[in-house]
Amino acid sequence: IARSLATSQIESLASAIAILRRRHPSIGVGVTAGVGGFIAAAAARCAGLRTVSLARQLGPSGSRAAAAVAVETRA
Repeated sequence: IARSLATSQIESLASAIAILRRRHPSIGVGVTAGVGGFIAAAAARCAGLRTVSLARQLGPSGSRAAAAVAVETRA
């Protein structure tokens, strides 16, 4: 069940990213962070983006914090 849900999320996100890329073709990199970073990375790659993982750059705690800051800044 979990694999099916993850696949569905990846397909949905990849479709949304593809729409975004058509509007903004200069976007070539997806930055992933947080607990769902692996799903975001898979979707970004499916949509043709190169990915940068904040978990690899900042460690798991830094990645989760960066995602939280992004959400809070957006609010």
